[in-house]
Amino acid sequence: MADLPCVTAIVPVFNESDSLPHAVAALRAALGGLPNPYEILIVESGSTDGTAALADALAAEHAQVTVVHEASRNGFGSALRLGFATAKGDLVCVVPADLPYDLAAIGQALALVDDSDAVLSERRHDERSAFRRLQSQVYATLCWLLLGLPRTSPNAAFKMYRRHLVADMRLDSMGWFIDTEVVYRLRQMNARIRTLKIDVHTRKYGESSVTLADSLRVFGRLIAFRWSVLGEKRNS
Repeated sequence: MADLPCVTAIVPVFNESDSLPHAVAALRAALGGLPNPYEILIVESGSTDGTAALADALAAEHAQVTVVHEASRNGFGSALRLGFATAKGDLVCVVPADLPYDLAAIGQALALVDDSDAVLSERRHDERSAFRRLQSQVYATLCWLLLGLPRTSPNAAFKMYRRHLVADMRLDSMGWFIDTEVVYRLRQMNARIRTLKIDVHTRKYGESSVTLADSLRVFGRLIAFRWSVLGEKRNS
């Protein structure tokens, strides 16, 4: 077991008191069934519903669970960057507290990561509304046109990365755009990326904090990032 890479499951949370206990229990069951050592890293970002105390209690109860607190809610990207910097595992995967996919994906990704640097997911089926599907298609097309990314959504529900790549990566996004930023940087460094098809589920516990305004900010951030990339190329 000592030769197997350690897996850190990063769980970013803000006001997830309903979903967090279920997420930790499910992760402990899924990761505990794998031969790899593991860590569950809760990144708590200024919750106001008792999530912070609950996360601390879970860490006190389970040796594999650790918590890092942000003083305030700074955005998904900020939480993820803190998770990348704090994680101890050789591999990191991002697990939303609402568990939008079957956690068997972690074991499936481990089977692919031996000869890759990252494993990103694609939806096997898309049961979202027509508007949400169109929104994703438009965003993926813009990422293709502006950044040269494949014409699939970079906002994968499941992703696994080699920690040293993302911990040392230049990342500026504080919000949801960070997924696109990571994919762009990985391709910029010619990282080996594998794809895993998964089923994505609807939320069972709590309520999503993602709003239409968040989606619009991601589109705006994409345009701004395009300009910054052009600046990088001019200065290189």
